[in-house]
Amino acid sequence: KSFIELFPSFADVNESDPIEYEEQLEVDKVINRYFMLIKQHLKSNERMLRYTNDEFNAVNEALQNYIMNNIYHKLVPYSRTKKDIFIHNKCKRLHWVKPFHLIKDQKVVNEKLWQLAMEYINNMDNEKTPSSKIKCFNKAFAILQNSITFCTGKDELGVDDSLQVLIYVLIKAQPKKIWTNFNYARLYIDPELSKKRFGLLLTQLEMVITVIKDLKYTDLIGVTEEQFGKDEKMDDKLLVCCNINKSLRCDC
Repeated sequence: KSFIELFPSFADVNESDPIEYEEQLEVDKVINRYFMLIKQHLKSNERMLRYTNDEFNAVNEALQNYIMNNIYHKLVPYSRTKKDIFIHNKCKRLHWVKPFHLIKDQKVVNEKLWQLAMEYINNMDNEKTPSSKIKCFNKAFAILQNSITFCTGKDELGVDDSLQVLIYVLIKAQPKKIWTNFNYARLYIDPELSKKRFGLLLTQLEMVITVIKDLKYTDLIGVTEEQFGKDEKMDDKLLVCCNINKSLRCDC
């Protein structure tokens, strides 16, 4: 409780991307060192000796999640970053895109089921721990993979099998803080969990975000440059609407 109370707030610093600023200050390393102290303390506690390794890890993870839940508002501001706004606006601009504009194999299309995946992606905004944000994306990704497997009969799917579907679903979901969600999860996830359970998912999410950010009309099927439109410049002007009055909770 004292760690939570004394932890400084970085969410209100005058930086365009507070999480990148936190990375420069190595805030993640400070938190990880503290988590290591907790883990060592747990291991030295006689009561923990009766627990199995999996039970011990569950207790340790629960403590970490409790702390991250309570300092989340000090790490992640409500205001969105330039990348958040850029990607959100680009997805809104491309709301008219249909599956055949992105996906060559129309047999895999199941928009009714994909709607649930979109809800999981947008629910990342409501989660406060790195692992819970990634788990939301994992549920969305699993729905898409199961859908593709059912439609194609493929048991093992590669990146290329699901990438275009994931791009389409992310565009249609129009996420508001997808970059912040990814960046927060990447920076503050337990390094052990990152390697064992979530590393591939983080890589996949970053890849899709990058593809959408750099998407051009030539990447779509049968779309002209005029239909595609032009990307906004990713400069500080994008932040003006959200920063004039944060209490308005602008959805620009």
